Amino acid sequence: KIRSRQDALRGITPNFIHSLDAAHLTKVINTMCNPEDEDSTSDFWAIHDCFAVHPGDTERLREVVKETFVEIHTKEDEEGNQIHKTLSDWLIEIHPGWTSAADIGIDLPEPDDDFKIKDVLKSEFIIS
Repeated sequence: KIRSRQDALRGITPNFIHSLDAAHLTKVINTMCNPEDEDSTSDFWAIHDCFAVHPGDTERLREVVKETFVEIHTKEDEEGNQIHKTLSDWLIEIHPGWTSAADIGIDLPEPDDDFKIKDVLKSEFIIS
């Protein structure tokens, strides 16, 4: 079956989001289990988006999850401010022929101007 461009664009989203989750998980594990870090742990359990550590490492895990999430989902704007990456930012980054959201060819949601990616660092419930 030949897929249309529209079908490909619609289908990429769940797989792309899953790849971001996997990248986040990788960063969390690499940070928590870094042997060069004195706070490193070798006791880390993970399945998909579920993490487990010894109780004494729980607070560090919470901080690492938040910090790595912000790292993955942040970009610099024209003035050098750290802002949230949008779906169009990601698509433009991975597709060599696209330079703006208009090149993507589908309607994308407008970003929420009230959302500040750095607020995730203050989140109590990003991980529980």
